[in-house]
Amino acid sequence: MIDGRLPASPPAPLAPPRARLGQASFGLALVGLVLAALFFVFAYVLTVNAGQTPSRGAAVAGLVLLVSIGLVSLAGIALGSLALFRSPPRRVYALLGVVFNAVILLAFVLLIVLGLANGTG
Repeated sequence: MIDGRLPASPPAPLAPPRARLGQASFGLALVGLVLAALFFVFAYVLTVNAGQTPSRGAAVAGLVLLVSIGLVSLAGIALGSLALFRSPPRRVYALLGVVFNAVILLAFVLLIVLGLANGTG
C-alpha cells in the first residue's frame, strides 16, 4: 500500500487439469444418459408404429445413436481413467464418470447382444 491503493489480489486458481479430466468424464456420462434416453424414446416410437415398415433413415438414425452412445462412453472411461491415475486429489468426478460410463456401455452392449439373439431366432 505505497500510494494509498490496496495491492491487487492474485487471480483465482484454475482447477488443475486432472480435475478437469474427471469433470469431462462425468459430463460425458451425462451426455451418454441423454443419448440413451433419446434411443429409448426412438425405440418406443418405432414399436408404436410397428404395423408400418420403418424407413431406412430410421434404421440409420438408430444405429447412429447406438454408435454415439458407445463412443461417448468409451471416451468418458478413457478420460476418467486418465484422471484417476494422474492425481490423488479430487478423484470423485473421475470415479463417478468411469463407473457411470462403464454401466452405460455394458448396458448397451447387453442390449445389442440380446437384440441380435432375439432377431436371429
